[in-house]
Amino acid sequence: MGFCYMAVKQSTFLFDVRGGINQHDKLHVIPDNQLRLAQNVEVRYGGLKKRAGYVKNPTTVMGTSRIGSLYWGRKTDAAKTAYLFGSEGTNVKYWDGSAWVALITGGTAGTRWGYTIARGNIFMTSVNDGFYMWDFISPPGISFVQLLYYEFVIAHVDRIWRVRERDNPSLSAITKVFTNYGAEHMWEIPSTEADQWITGIMKMHNQLHVFTKQDIIRVPGYGPSQWRRNLVDTQAGMWASRSLETFPDGFALYLGINDIYMYPGDIPTAVGRPHIQDILDDINMTYIENACAMKIADEYWLSYTSRSGGGTVNNRTIVINTSASPWAFNGPYTYGFEAATVRRDTTGEIAYFGSTSIGQVYQAKSGTSDDGAAIAIDVQTKSYMLNAVQRQELIDLAIFGEISEGSTVTVKYKIDFASSWTTLGVVGMSASGAHEGYRDDSTSTRTYIFHPIKFPDGTTGRFIQIQLTESSTNAISIHGIEIRHQDAAFRR
Repeated sequence: MGFCYMAVKQSTFLFDVRGGINQHDKLHVIPDNQLRLAQNVEVRYGGLKKRAGYVKNPTTVMGTSRIGSLYWGRKTDAAKTAYLFGSEGTNVKYWDGSAWVALITGGTAGTRWGYTIARGNIFMTSVNDGFYMWDFISPPGISFVQLLYYEFVIAHVDRIWRVRERDNPSLSAITKVFTNYGAEHMWEIPSTEADQWITGIMKMHNQLHVFTKQDIIRVPGYGPSQWRRNLVDTQAGMWASRSLETFPDGFALYLGINDIYMYPGDIPTAVGRPHIQDILDDINMTYIENACAMKIADEYWLSYTSRSGGGTVNNRTIVINTSASPWAFNGPYTYGFEAATVRRDTTGEIAYFGSTSIGQVYQAKSGTSDDGAAIAIDVQTKSYMLNAVQRQELIDLAIFGEISEGSTVTVKYKIDFASSWTTLGVVGMSASGAHEGYRDDSTSTRTYIFHPIKFPDGTTGRFIQIQLTESSTNAISIHGIEIRHQDAAFRR
């Protein structure tokens, strides 16, 4: 007596449009087994979206040399006078709304400046060119007599703190109360080791926090008689001074020797590994001190020099969305910056960053191109097991998404850990082959697509990996990928 076995076609969802990027996990989360590369895309509810681009702002170039530092500051008076400050080459300039105006000239080429505003003045310091103050009114460039030169400056408890002296990087100088700005108090970390040189300083919870490459030190108190140094941590120091950003929820993020750390004012916690271990491993440690960050809304943007990207300047950027639960990691994005600042006023936020080659300032998260250049996405899944027991015949693959008219997504695959990609086809309203689509309305240029592509006859395997690439100045979203397959033994 015989029996009959009927083969059943199965579907595997790599991205599931029914419940976010993966219906079994919280929204906004890429599980560790989901993607191995998400270049130039953001994780969004329901899938992946091509990141926003950037535009020139101001359109007028600051100079011919790369941007060394940027700072958006508002005068603390009734008028709330605000300017965008920056350094380029040997100059410090500010944007007055129509042109870049020289503030300090004849400085040391390539020097990065530190800035802070207090009592209606902006204070500027550089490790090579000294300590300057401007009241937003007098002729620019009022300089103090220099005896020591410091890299960082911050206003705290009615004093100006200058930190990391040029010849003694463990030394700080604190000025007198705001009557004059001579040094009232000298403060030094008792070590001459390079790992104990000061790498950054910030205010949080009404206290000052000082970072070295090894330690974090908290300084409570409101005057010299109260100041004391509390050692918080000796294992999670900061290696990139410009990677430090504070958040309104009472924590800071910064780049350490082997991870990104969240610091709430006491014990720091590593947050990058294992989620973005491959990205962290790609940071070129020779240039780690060039890493630079900016905070846009609830996002932490960190730019770094990539080993795989080559070069000696920052050329990749990752974004951590701290409002997602748990946090979402986006990128890498294929551009970098070494100077950044964010303007915050009643009109909202504008994020500025500087070119790493010329004196051009850009506005981040604007438009669908990188200053007119196409944004190329590259999404690669990790290998998925279709069936542990039976070898599977691949029938077809369908893409769910939203794409602009004229754009196409190239789909490639690997079977059973193959060494190279095989092109399956292209997806898009202008692509050849069967497809279905619809628009929001008759005038919309964006099309929602369901586009099945057949695998070559006889394609079989147990594991599959998918790659999606697209390069244009158009927006695109990928909401889902479905693969239909059946047991190869019952192929007819």
